[in-house]
Amino acid sequence: MRSRLLWIAPEKQGGIQSYSDVLWPEVRGKWVEAGFPVCEPLHAPLRSERELNDSLEKLVRLEPSLIHIQHEYGLFGSKVPGRYSFPAWLKKVRAALPKARVILTGHSVFDFSYRYPLQARGWQTPMRALTNAFFIRHFARYWNFQTWGKVDGVIVHSRNQLATIEASRAPRFSAIPHFVPTTRNAEHKIHESLKSIPQGSKKVVVFGYFTPEKGQDIALRAFQALGKSFRTGVSLILAGGLRRAQDRAFHERCLAQARELGIADRVWTTGYVEPEYLEGLYGMADLVLAPFRETSGSGTLAQAFARGMPVLASDLPLNREITEREPGCLAFFRSEDPEDCAGKIKELLANDPARETLKAAARRYAEKCAPARIAEEHVRFYQEVLNGAMGGC
Repeated sequence: MRSRLLWIAPEKQGGIQSYSDVLWPEVRGKWVEAGFPVCEPLHAPLRSERELNDSLEKLVRLEPSLIHIQHEYGLFGSKVPGRYSFPAWLKKVRAALPKARVILTGHSVFDFSYRYPLQARGWQTPMRALTNAFFIRHFARYWNFQTWGKVDGVIVHSRNQLATIEASRAPRFSAIPHFVPTTRNAEHKIHESLKSIPQGSKKVVVFGYFTPEKGQDIALRAFQALGKSFRTGVSLILAGGLRRAQDRAFHERCLAQARELGIADRVWTTGYVEPEYLEGLYGMADLVLAPFRETSGSGTLAQAFARGMPVLASDLPLNREITEREPGCLAFFRSEDPEDCAGKIKELLANDPARETLKAAARRYAEKCAPARIAEEHVRFYQEVLNGAMGGC
């Protein structure tokens, strides 16, 4: 029987869904071209007991021999033990389809030394500190062994994540970069909330859901550190809404922080950005700022590269790895250092040639990681898993 592929993206709206919408058609085309059949993909949430049971019934009806799941802990309830539904669901899948091979793409990977961040966590800080002191090592073992160690293959976006996957006893694993989507000329619709931005001001845009990991609070402190005379010619746009109810307090703190820092008149927020407004946002940006505290190979950067945007990013290891693939495609500031971030913003906004150099490198990176090329790497990995090869690549 020819290997029948089923792709599962357990989200209807958000980053994983957007990722799947672009990559799945390319993967499907390459898999069919290689002579293999596919199932219609499953794009349904898998958070509730009912959703998990419904998906299991569909899997049994479809009888795939290869199942590729886009994995993110929050899409399976939560990474908190007791609320994380993936291990129990996977066990049922294995029992129902014992011959099927299962592959995960890990959109979040936590190494065995992971500790809950304490910065900008408000009322959660004491509980996180307690968990770090007494429980986190057990949690990390559970997350890794019960996720990556229970499937036939794992794809991650960074070589820096492979050691964790290997230590989790995954039999096969590969680092495949996040694709850069192909953009088409589209109307630059301006979001209603941004129509009051002063004409002629330089615009710095932070894309992403409001969450401490994305670092919108760092961007606000950096913006304040620019100094009043420089700030008067610059606008900061925080483009994103809320994905999780637990981030509402962080969102509200960011809005209050802008007022407390005296910069609220230079800061604009959009809420969730509908796709029709994305091109308008990128079109008005002079600089994309990515002040992440954490990243697993962010789609935010890929979207910016797709449009040849100059990007200033925190110097996290996974971000630095991107510049190993294409030197000069990112500018960096010291992670979680608003003063250094402010200095780099000033340098780049005052230096048109430097931004043009970043743009050219971004376009080269986009070519290297085009969806069709990344799909070919996926198909190669599928075949390795089906052939039973062991180890990493």
